[in-house]
Amino acid sequence: MRLILCFMLLVGLARAEVIEVAPDLKVSSITFGLFEQQPNGSLTFVPSREVPLRPGQFFGWCMNLTTNRPRVRWREELELPQPPEKWGTDTSVQGDRRVGITEREEDVFNSLVVHIWKVAAGDPPGDYRLKLFLEGKPVGVLEFKVVPPPQARATSCSHQVTNW
Repeated sequence: MRLILCFMLLVGLARAEVIEVAPDLKVSSITFGLFEQQPNGSLTFVPSREVPLRPGQFFGWCMNLTTNRPRVRWREELELPQPPEKWGTDTSVQGDRRVGITEREEDVFNSLVVHIWKVAAGDPPGDYRLKLFLEGKPVGVLEFKVVPPPQARATSCSHQVTNW
C-alpha cells in the first residue's frame, strides 16, 4: 500500500476559505500539486502550479475536510487547452474532447480526499483548469500549467589540455 503524504502549504497554491457543503461536511482547503514517487514506493505531495510535461509525472489535488462521514462523493471537470491523444478509461469526455469528467465516491482518510492523475504521452502543454464539486456542490477551481520539462543543458569544454 502506498502512503500518500499531503503537506498542506497555503502559499497561494490552495483554496483556503472554509466551505460548508452540509452541516456535517466542510472543506477546509484544496491544494494542487505534484506527487513525487519515493524510493520506497510512497508518494509525497509537493504544492505546485506547474506540471512538467513528462510522461509518468503524477499530479493532482488534496482536499482537507472537516467531517465524520466515512465516505464522500466528488466530481471534477478537467479542462485542457486542446484534446489529448486519449483520456483515461474512468473519465467521461465532453463534446470537443477538451473536458474530462471524473466522479467517485471515496473513503475519507485522515480528513483527506485525494485524486491523482499521471501525465501521458500526447497530453498537450498549456493552461489547465480543474472544477471541483463535493456532494454536488461547487467547492473550488484550480488552475495550473503543464510545461515542457527543463532541457538538459549541453556543456562543452573549451580549455586546451596541456602536459604538465
